[in-house]
Amino acid sequence: MIPVAIQEMVNNTEKMHQMIGQHIRYLNKAYKIIDVVMDDGVMVAVDLHATSMQNDVYGRATRVVPDEKTFLFRDHSGSPSHIWDDITFL
Repeated sequence: MIPVAIQEMVNNTEKMHQMIGQHIRYLNKAYKIIDVVMDDGVMVAVDLHATSMQNDVYGRATRVVPDEKTFLFRDHSGSPSHIWDDITFL
């Protein structure tokens, strides 16, 4: 069951934006929240340990970047999504 505080937070723009920079654990992986998109109900986070190669416009690997993950934090009705059951704040 989702706590009342989370239910209130997912529809509060200011509180969700305060989460930017927070470290979380999701399914035993550590992430840092880098963006919150309220219109789409998503949080964007980077994996603190995994990286991948980013290609340039010619397909050549040019730099190492952190892996990103997008979390849907609320459903279409505005209710918190199931991800909150698996997120731990670090």
